[in-house]
Amino acid sequence: MTVKITRPSINIRETLDELNKPSGIAGNAMLAAETPQEHRDLIGAGRRNLIINGGFDVWQRGTSHAAGTAGGITYTTDRWWRYGGGSGTLEKSTDAPSGFPNSFYVNSTGSLTIGTTVELPRLGYFPQQVMTFSMYVKGSFTSNIIFNFRNLSGSGTDQVDISTQSQAGFYSEWTRLSFTVDTTGITPHANNTALHIEMGMQVGCRITGAQLEVGSVATDFEHRSYGEELALCQRYYQTLDFSRSMLGVLHRATSAGSGSPYGNFTLATPMRAYPTMTAPGSWGTAADQAGVPDVYEPGLSNVTLRGNNGPITAGGSQWIRGGFCNFDAEL
Repeated sequence: MTVKITRPSINIRETLDELNKPSGIAGNAMLAAETPQEHRDLIGAGRRNLIINGGFDVWQRGTSHAAGTAGGITYTTDRWWRYGGGSGTLEKSTDAPSGFPNSFYVNSTGSLTIGTTVELPRLGYFPQQVMTFSMYVKGSFTSNIIFNFRNLSGSGTDQVDISTQSQAGFYSEWTRLSFTVDTTGITPHANNTALHIEMGMQVGCRITGAQLEVGSVATDFEHRSYGEELALCQRYYQTLDFSRSMLGVLHRATSAGSGSPYGNFTLATPMRAYPTMTAPGSWGTAADQAGVPDVYEPGLSNVTLRGNNGPITAGGSQWIRGGFCNFDAEL
């Protein structure tokens, strides 16, 4: 018996045209992804960018800082610090690539290191422990830009450089750089430091759009709203403003006799650790005012402040007025 099998005709030209259709940036990224975790990250299932304030939108400490020459880390824009430097300033700039309102501008002489410290709680769930770093840069350098990734999850000799990348040093227009980093050996911490990202900068350099994400694909920069970015930054640093009027009051309990007044204040968002406080400003020292406050009892979600303008009688109160209380719980 003869069996006749028929198939629908195939238009070879149309099939080849279909195969040649571009998949676009998103499609290419999905094709390049190597694990289910990378696919989930690419479709937006959870946050991608582990760097906070990578677009340099939040400047709680002010928008211009002296470059400085002293050793040690000094924070400038939120979540970013400088080490070393020269004369001049580090500033907020509106010169930025399309889609970005701000950049970080190095307007100083001499070389210095700019960096950020990242908590990496997710790394323990990513088997390959490969991450991708990307950033927009603009400026002219006398040498290559050196990007260094340092493992801070251990102690002593365990705190070692895990990756160093050298990139060309001249970008007359905004250019996005990206490269992968093998983070094997870094122990994730839920509430502690794990990774330093450091880069050597020189006068005239601008940077923005810093992103660190799980996987081997550099995706588009993850823009977050200003309110969300501010709340993330306030976990490490935040300010109570008493500069404009009598916004706070400290009391002396009736059963405690005379002495310093105290008051409890709620923080904008819970902090990473018990904060330390600085109190710049011109604090009022009249009879009804509390002078320069200090922290009597720090907490994660609230703090108790104490007045320092002499004792007051039981049941009395004083205003706290004239400056800022800055709370620091940086890594």
